[in-house]
Amino acid sequence: MTEKELRIPHYDKRSRQWSVNIDDRTETGSVDYVVSEYIRDGVIYDFGDGDHVHSFEEVLMKAIEDPESFSIEGFEDQYSQQELNIINKLVQKLREDK
Repeated sequence: MTEKELRIPHYDKRSRQWSVNIDDRTETGSVDYVVSEYIRDGVIYDFGDGDHVHSFEEVLMKAIEDPESFSIEGFEDQYSQQELNIINKLVQKLREDK
């Protein structure tokens, strides 16, 4: 790839990751992360414990890790209705199955 092409988000088949060259560094990871670095903006999902993540996948992982204390109370406006439905059903099922 040319230097110009490397400055556009692209999938690197060798590393099996998304990548983009920004200034003097290369950022690699999920497409969400690479795009947010590329445009210098991105989504944030906050939690009741003061923590935050940058993808819905990470929200689900956090809920699975500790469903008993998982909370998004006060930050519901950062989530779509579909995301809220998934989170609520997941946490409820995890608590039932423990």
